[in-house]
Amino acid sequence: FASLDYLQPYYGSWEGTIRQIYVQRVGWFDGNPLNLHRETSLQQAQRIARLLGGEEALAAKAREAAQAGDPLGAAQLAQHLLRLQPQRTEAKRLFADALEALAQDTLNMPMRNYSLSYALQLRAQIYAHNGLGPSMLSIAGEVYCNGLRQECELPQRQE
Repeated sequence: FASLDYLQPYYGSWEGTIRQIYVQRVGWFDGNPLNLHRETSLQQAQRIARLLGGEEALAAKAREAAQAGDPLGAAQLAQHLLRLQPQRTEAKRLFADALEALAQDTLNMPMRNYSLSYALQLRAQIYAHNGLGPSMLSIAGEVYCNGLRQECELPQRQE
């Protein structure tokens, strides 16, 4: 039955459903004592960067993960880098590329849409930072073309 088209996880996922059932029945605590003593996202990013040898090493590891075909790892590392350097264009591009790669392999439509929408927002920030200011439609065209693995003409900055 698992191969039947109408039983595929187009909306929702078994991981998400199990997590929600658990939270409803038992509560948010998963039994891990470290989840009672959480550090902030920024503190986590600082710790990861320190362990890897600094922010440039963190960026290099994010690039390596992307090149190795590990979009989840690349996204996680790029997100840490963005927390440390919110204006860094390379981190935004790495994160957006990784989210698009994750979305391409995601059947679940809400997860796919949110990943692509977030990537689109990151690309809009890159364009705005570079002074290009294209419409969301042209940025969406880039995301669409990247998703199809085609090369697209992107607007160039006018000096």
